[in-house]
Amino acid sequence: MDAFTTEGWSQGIARIYLQSLLEFTYPGYTNDQVTTLESGVEAGTAGNYRNITDGGQQAEAGFTQRADGVLVYVPGFGKQGILLALAGGTNTTYTQMNNIDVYDIANSTWYKQSTSGSTPNIRVNPCAVIAAAPDGSSYNICTYSLVPMSDCID
Repeated sequence: MDAFTTEGWSQGIARIYLQSLLEFTYPGYTNDQVTTLESGVEAGTAGNYRNITDGGQQAEAGFTQRADGVLVYVPGFGKQGILLALAGGTNTTYTQMNNIDVYDIANSTWYKQSTSGSTPNIRVNPCAVIAAAPDGSSYNICTYSLVPMSDCID
């Protein structure tokens, strides 16, 4: 939270970094991680929201505090795909790309995936796109940030 995201916030007040995630189950879909939707019960016409932050799930998994990063949805991994948390950081530290925070949607679980090879320079406020191989066997994720130059990861 800061002056760019919160009405009435003063530029003189330091940012607050939230470790939170709100999960939404679309109407007609199931989610065994939500008590009211267990055993194949489908979400009603309004869908179902769940605050993943409840119970400390974000902090327990060691999800990095960050602002100015991006979440990228990658289908084809696990039952419902995964989210990759890329780039961003705090006023004093920046998220390195030598470990990627990964969220398994079906199991509502965060974990870290180590990377290999050279890592891109630190990124803040990037845009990101994903492109699948024609056979869906792999994905390329490209990030672009005005400072520094863009990089792609495979």
